[in-house]
Amino acid sequence: MLDDWFVYGSEKSNRVDILLGHDKSAQISARIDARSEVVAQFVNQLCELSSFLECSLFSAEMWKSLEASPAALGLALKHSRAAAFVRNPEKVLRGAGSGV
Repeated sequence: MLDDWFVYGSEKSNRVDILLGHDKSAQISARIDARSEVVAQFVNQLCELSSFLECSLFSAEMWKSLEASPAALGLALKHSRAAAFVRNPEKVLRGAGSGV
């Protein structure tokens, strides 16, 4: 890993990455594991972190800003490809092969 890149959490589950910039800024990315038993707790913690840092949340999958609330993140997760895969992996994989 890079000297200015910090990873908190598992590569295979909920995770936060912090990449420090040369100008003392930081980019924070979070990966929410739709399979996780503690997803609600992790979502709450992300919202608290966003509030503490006074930053906004952005969904790369949906390509839009999200309200930093557990309800908004929960809804985004519910409509994500990851959650669709957890619900029905075969359907998602068939759709991926057909360009849907």
